[in-house]
Amino acid sequence: MKVHAELLHTPTADVPGTSVLLHFDSTRYVIGQFPEGAQRAFMERRVRLNKISNLLVSGTSTWDNTAGLVGIMMAMGEGGSEEGAGDRAKGVRVSGGRNLRYTLATMRRFVFRTGMKLEVREARRGEEVWADENVAVRTLHIAPDGAGPDPEEDEAQREFLKKAVDDMFCSNWSMDTMIDNGDVGEVEVETERNPQLSAKLPPQGKTRAPWPASTIKTLPETAPSAGALSYLVQLHEQRGKFLPALARKLGVKPGPEFSELASGKSVTTADGKVVNPDDVMESSREGTGIAVCDIPGLEYLEGFVADKAWEDAQWVGCFFWLVEGVSSRILGFWTLWRDSRRRSISSPRGMCVQTGYASRLRRSRRCYSILSILRYSRCRRSMLLPSGVSIPPASP
Repeated sequence: MKVHAELLHTPTADVPGTSVLLHFDSTRYVIGQFPEGAQRAFMERRVRLNKISNLLVSGTSTWDNTAGLVGIMMAMGEGGSEEGAGDRAKGVRVSGGRNLRYTLATMRRFVFRTGMKLEVREARRGEEVWADENVAVRTLHIAPDGAGPDPEEDEAQREFLKKAVDDMFCSNWSMDTMIDNGDVGEVEVETERNPQLSAKLPPQGKTRAPWPASTIKTLPETAPSAGALSYLVQLHEQRGKFLPALARKLGVKPGPEFSELASGKSVTTADGKVVNPDDVMESSREGTGIAVCDIPGLEYLEGFVADKAWEDAQWVGCFFWLVEGVSSRILGFWTLWRDSRRRSISSPRGMCVQTGYASRLRRSRRCYSILSILRYSRCRRSMLLPSGVSIPPASP
């Protein structure tokens, strides 16, 4: 099994966030921030969306980190080719912090996909570790200095939001789902078939049912969460190498018996001796992994460094730091990991979507006042305007 990790994007003028791709032969995991423009960055890097099985949202549950998430989920939920539909049927898990489902549910009026196998998971304290066939994921819940615990979320509210999100992506609704006219109030009667909607007209006294999520008028109240998530992702224990010379010495014949031992099955030799796989294998090795460390500000550093997860995390082979700057406190933390572990710091650079930027650059030479060149700004939610253009003051 081959696996590698790489940066998909770092903060730029067009994609102000960072995400990491963990690449297996059969599936992909994307970990980090999903800001506005993340889907374009995926396309620029030629990421196959139908191969992604897990999206792990790091940092705080704010619009800066999740604005591009729903666009990626919608693209993953589209039909496409038979091969794409088969990969999509494997299912997608989206993991994040508190209010992740609430954020998705706010877009219920204009987001609609059917037939997705989607699981949206909000990580809570006490549920830090989950695993699948490839990795074990430990979630670090980091609170800023002086912050109190998040209020408990009502179970009924959690189920309400879960159903709202399921109706947005997993519904079995179709264009030909009909209900009585009286169930939705006054409706305009269709006098002819609309080929873009359905293959048939509604029967007399019937109308098309709205998709379920759009019928939700309001969402239950919630409270902001200041907690930030980081992730430790570890590969499972690696089985040792098969030793054919030792197997021959124990009387095992090359061929099918070698294959059975290599696949974990015991064999019986010609003289009646039972040989177990552990007898002819090297010792198993602890799985290596990566750490995606999302630290929104200095107020999160003490909680991050003091987390108990670091006590048994010597297996981490590479750190990805999603930070605004390298402080002395982070440098002090690094002194605990002085060996050959790799470190990657997410820092601002030019543009992520190079193809679109090249087109804009060519057009800006013709009319710079309208199509100016985008530049990165550290100020969040900043608006970069062409030179000489200003925003008029708001009216009283």
